[in-house]
Amino acid sequence: MLNGGNTNLFDVKYKVLLLGDTLVGKTSLQRFIAGKDFRTDIGATIGVDFVNKIIPVEQSKINLQIWDTAGQRNFRTIGRGYYASTKAFVLVYDVTNMETFRLIECFSQLIEQVGLDIERRYLVANKIDLIEDRQVDEDLGQRFALRNSMTYFETSCKTGENIQEFFEQIASDLVRQYNPKLLESHLPVLNSFAFNYYVPPTIDHKLSEKLRNANNQSINPTKKKKKFKLISVLNPHCFTIQLQQDIVEFDKFQKEINDFYNKLNDKQYYIKSEQIRINLCVICCDTKSTDENKIWNRSQILDFDSSDNTVNLFYVDLGTWEEYVPINRLRHITDRFQQHQVFSLTCRLAHIIPLNNDNDYLTWTDEATNQFTAVIDQIVPEIEFLSFTSNGCIQTNLFVINSDQPVCVNDYMIHIKKAKSTINTTITNMIEDDGQNSIQV
Repeated sequence: MLNGGNTNLFDVKYKVLLLGDTLVGKTSLQRFIAGKDFRTDIGATIGVDFVNKIIPVEQSKINLQIWDTAGQRNFRTIGRGYYASTKAFVLVYDVTNMETFRLIECFSQLIEQVGLDIERRYLVANKIDLIEDRQVDEDLGQRFALRNSMTYFETSCKTGENIQEFFEQIASDLVRQYNPKLLESHLPVLNSFAFNYYVPPTIDHKLSEKLRNANNQSINPTKKKKKFKLISVLNPHCFTIQLQQDIVEFDKFQKEINDFYNKLNDKQYYIKSEQIRINLCVICCDTKSTDENKIWNRSQILDFDSSDNTVNLFYVDLGTWEEYVPINRLRHITDRFQQHQVFSLTCRLAHIIPLNNDNDYLTWTDEATNQFTAVIDQIVPEIEFLSFTSNGCIQTNLFVINSDQPVCVNDYMIHIKKAKSTINTTITNMIEDDGQNSIQV
């Protein structure tokens, strides 16, 4: 810690650079976080200026050095020295001025030109209090942020809406990425045996509500069908997805895990054979990644062979498993990484079974699985959640758009003679334990 024992200083400092066209509210954002009053008569910034803001994250004090830059066109070639050591770029536009939103692309290119596009970027839609004059709607801003791997916030310097929360988010993101050991949440967890799984709303509302209550989640009334990304496929009765709305958050979270463990050289995080337990939550290094850029996956131990010190693992965020993993690839998981919700969902097509039943043993042919995968790989699919099975798998209907008409993939598998219909008249085993805090893999 940089401050020694002096509680009046800070633990670490990060440079944050505000970018955007003139009069979009960059100076007002800076003034608000510095505790100054909102003013409507602030003119264009000449040159650059910065303020320091100490923001607590857990027990640490994070100093954000927030730089305000001029937005006029003749200042867009601002000296590259001002970009040096920047850890977060905040791109600001005025929601009442479409031109300021279009110019965000120019400022984003500036960041790439100086080779800092790997640093964190945030997109801020400012002046949302001017509802009647709004030209750039929220959906347009969110889609731009999604395409460019930015975190999206809407703010008002006049009302103060979301500004404190925005800078708190920056402080939290940066310390977790660059100095995670300052946080108590990154101490190793030695005995954790369950992850928390996201429970989506289902058509079977009673069961869905029961599961959400067990996980302390609130109901979010949204449309029934949701777009998703396919993560892995075993067959039409076992495939893993990630909702499109969660992709950016998961990518950020995965980067945080990789950054932490790639910089880690602390033996207390290494796992010894005597510490291995079935269902233990751990972090595992992916063998497909390179030594220069290792990928670390959240995992649960399924089995342990003490004769050769290898384990069988389930990768909870990928919905896949691996056998004979040497324990030197394992690390103890931290509290933050263990507590973070798992947004991958294990699903199955509802109301169909494979045609080739062998003595009542249902098996899917490789051809049937390949046909299923090909359909949802070619067209952006949507999913409808019906109910939960006893093992936490979700009964679903899948849909793709063909000639502007929705086609149910469940019915399509029947149509191409790879499956047959079955009628499920009972709700599969409801979880009776109200105290259960997660759905187990």
